[in-house]
Amino acid sequence: MIFDNLKIGDNKKVKDLVEWEHNGHVIFASQEKGIIPHVIQLKNFNKNDCITLANSILENSSRDIADFLATSFNGYPILIVQTAQLLNQVKGLDLEMYKKKALQATDKIKLN
Repeated sequence: MIFDNLKIGDNKKVKDLVEWEHNGHVIFASQEKGIIPHVIQLKNFNKNDCITLANSILENSSRDIADFLATSFNGYPILIVQTAQLLNQVKGLDLEMYKKKALQATDKIKLN
């Protein structure tokens, strides 16, 4: 079972599950460490990994666009994925506008 994208302060919503004795596996992807045991902190991707990720999603991949995504989001993979998907779905915007839309979206799921 996977709980993804727990925001800061949301860990308390899954407290019962964290303390539940079970024989399976539960993964919590959270923005905070509180009450979550066995934390694995993920690091940002390096530039080459960012470019590989972007090119794997972009329909019309180019080194310039992938490089822009890699440098714009400091190796943060979810923003690279979201912006690459936006580039695929909405054509014709300036690259800075795609970046702005990804950074300012309050509802990342709705954006995608």
